[in-house]
Amino acid sequence: MHSRYRQNKLIVSFCAVLLGLFVLLGIGLLLHDHQQHQVFASLDIQFSARETVPYGAKVTSADLINKMTPGAHLKKASKLNTKRPGRQELTFVISKNGVDKQVAHRVEVQAPEKLRRVKPYQLPKSGSVKASYYRDILLVNKTHPVPETFGGPNATAEQALLQLQDAARKAGYQMPQLSGYRSYATQQQLYQDYVQRDGVAAADRYSSRPGFSEHQTGLAYDVGVIDDQYGQTPAGQWLAQHCAQFGFIIRFPQGKEAETGYQYEPWHIRYLGVTVARQIMTKQITLEAYLDQVELLTTGS
Repeated sequence: MHSRYRQNKLIVSFCAVLLGLFVLLGIGLLLHDHQQHQVFASLDIQFSARETVPYGAKVTSADLINKMTPGAHLKKASKLNTKRPGRQELTFVISKNGVDKQVAHRVEVQAPEKLRRVKPYQLPKSGSVKASYYRDILLVNKTHPVPETFGGPNATAEQALLQLQDAARKAGYQMPQLSGYRSYATQQQLYQDYVQRDGVAAADRYSSRPGFSEHQTGLAYDVGVIDDQYGQTPAGQWLAQHCAQFGFIIRFPQGKEAETGYQYEPWHIRYLGVTVARQIMTKQITLEAYLDQVELLTTGS
C-alpha cells in the first residue's frame, strides 16, 4: 500500500512539473508572439522602396530600398531583372532582433528607349547654347554644342593622360599627345581648312564645327598616330585595352558612326573617369548609348 501511495505521489508530481513546463512554454510563446508583432508592425511602417527602374539599369533588388526600420537589415531578396520590361513582384526578407519578416514589393521596369541617332548639327531653336550634362557627364556631339567661351585645359584629365602615357611607355609603346584642348577660334579655323580641302560633307565626318568639338572641353585628346589603321597596330590595341584603367574611352568606335556622328577614330580618347570609362569599354558601346540609360538630363551653363 505504501508502494502504491509513493507511485501515485510521483505521478502527481510529474504531472505538476509537466503542467508547469506547458505554462512556461505558453508564456514564452505569447511573449515571442508579442515581440514579433511589435517588430512586424515597425517594419511595415518603416519599409519603402523604389517602384520604377530604367531598362538595363545596373541595380539589384537591394538597391531599390529607400527606407527601413532602424536596427533592421535586409536578409534576403528575390532577383530583379532589369532587362525584362514590365511589372515584377519582389520579396524582401527583413530581419530585426532575430525575427524575419517577408515584405512583398512591386516594381515596374521601364521599356527601353530607342537609341538616339546623331543628326548633323542641330542647334537649339532659341539660338541660346548651353552645355548638356547627363548626371554630371558632359556630352558634346553634333546635337549637343557648348558656348563659344566654354572650356579650357582640364587638370584632372591631363594628369590621367600622363599616367596613361607612362603606362604605355612601360609596356613598350610611345603614346604622344597630338592634340588636346582647342579653343572655339582654333576649331573654327581648323574646320574651315578641312572644308576647303575636302568639302563640307567629308569634313563633317571627321571634324567638328566650332562649338561642337570635344576638344574645346579639355577632356579629349588625340594620341599615338592619326591613322585609320592605328587600331590594328600593337600600340593602338594596347590603347583600346587599357585606356579605361585611366578613365578614358575610345570616343568614336568602329561601326558606330550613326550613334556618334563621326567616323572611326582609334586615336581619339575622351576622359570620363575610371568607373564610367570601364563600363563603356567593357560593354563596347558608345558614350551616346551609355547615356541613353541615364534617367535625368540637366542643362547648365
